[in-house]
Amino acid sequence: AQINKILFGAGINYKKFDDLEVLKKEFQTNPPHILLFYFESGCVADLTIFKHISPETHIVVVSSMTHYPEAVSLSSDLIYDCLRFPIAFEQELLKSIDRALSHDYNLYRAEQLEDDLKKIRSREVTEAGFSNWQKDLKNWSEEINHVSTFEEALDIYMKAIVKSLGDCKAVFFKYIENHKTLLATQSVNVNLMKVKGLGIDLKNEPGGAIEAIQNPKGLTRLRELVKTVFSVTKFIPKIIEANNQVLGMIIVFDHEGIDDLDPNLKIKRRIFENVISKVQILKKLHKLNVLDESTSVLNKQAFLNRLAEEISRSRRLRLPVSFLIASIDNLDSFEKDRGREDSEFLIRSIANLLQKNSRTNDIVGRVGNFDFGLLLPHTNQQGATIKAERLRKLISSANFSETIYEAPKVTISVGVSEYPSLSSDADELFESCDEALYQIKKVGPNKICLASVGEHFTPDFSVSEE
Repeated sequence: AQINKILFGAGINYKKFDDLEVLKKEFQTNPPHILLFYFESGCVADLTIFKHISPETHIVVVSSMTHYPEAVSLSSDLIYDCLRFPIAFEQELLKSIDRALSHDYNLYRAEQLEDDLKKIRSREVTEAGFSNWQKDLKNWSEEINHVSTFEEALDIYMKAIVKSLGDCKAVFFKYIENHKTLLATQSVNVNLMKVKGLGIDLKNEPGGAIEAIQNPKGLTRLRELVKTVFSVTKFIPKIIEANNQVLGMIIVFDHEGIDDLDPNLKIKRRIFENVISKVQILKKLHKLNVLDESTSVLNKQAFLNRLAEEISRSRRLRLPVSFLIASIDNLDSFEKDRGREDSEFLIRSIANLLQKNSRTNDIVGRVGNFDFGLLLPHTNQQGATIKAERLRKLISSANFSETIYEAPKVTISVGVSEYPSLSSDADELFESCDEALYQIKKVGPNKICLASVGEHFTPDFSVSEE
């Protein structure tokens, strides 16, 4: 009833099935984008059947606390997400659904762009009409179509511009949205060390930064920078966009026109635009699959995958790995009073603090609405307990009032566990840490608790206490 209410309130079309056989028939004739499945012991076989019938369907399992450890350990190849029931906050369910649908949309757009690229290469090479153009375009389009990053594609395109126009210079100014600044990051025929870091502040531009970029000829600071640094007055700016997002602009010196001078370059421009659109979408897909959208730390499934990997590595190297769950205390009350937006802003601030105060090889992930997991490779339970206490004190003493209006005093409770001394595998490591956190919740917030084991527990190998 709770899930029905959330879905109905969000205007999401759905069908409810109580009979598994009826659901299987529906899957065969009309497979859904998302399956919300209430998880119970022994239902893995049914989930496997659904995944076999429709591999494209995202399965989100909902589980009671009793079966949650088993549900959350299911392979990411089988389920897309795992949520606890009852749902603590409706946004948790809606965000999971939104991520799954965004994943499908971006995958569809990437496939569309790939088809468009093939059509452009085929059609435009024919329209070019000259064998040397055809050969050049074929080789160039194959080269740029194999890149995996925007920077690689940009470098290939800028070199094509320079080659077409002869001995000229080109610099790319990347748009840094957070700072409303254009920053020089790539160049051709210009010493990058000479220009790297050159920037144009757009904060005070009339009409805003984007409008200023879209009208570069009227950008006084740009003209002054080009004249002062490069001693030229003639230049052509080329705005670079992908998926309706401004990425920056290329400045080509000593020229006042580009595309009209070489018809071949027009075709390359179109191919380049499609390639960077595809690259941006695939980048977003990767983020959706791996990172938590709000905090940019690992999402739950990606974090659990890393947890399993670290246990395997720990066994192989015979070195311990510790696990912390840091839960933000009483944030549900703050969210009810101030709303989801302020709550998420505070959560992002805490995520940033956790990352900044972690070692390079530590792994941070979001494992719950208000919970973060930290994996500490090569760290025993003594070291992990010290780390947990440092983080508790850090958050307790942090002042969030500079970024959040009337920010509350924030504290965290931290559960601590370790493999192999306090658990025998990844599932037990998560469960023991979660149980330690539960013990804190029973007595009061702003504490740390180390997991315990039964008297007959035997670790896989011995760990030094040093």
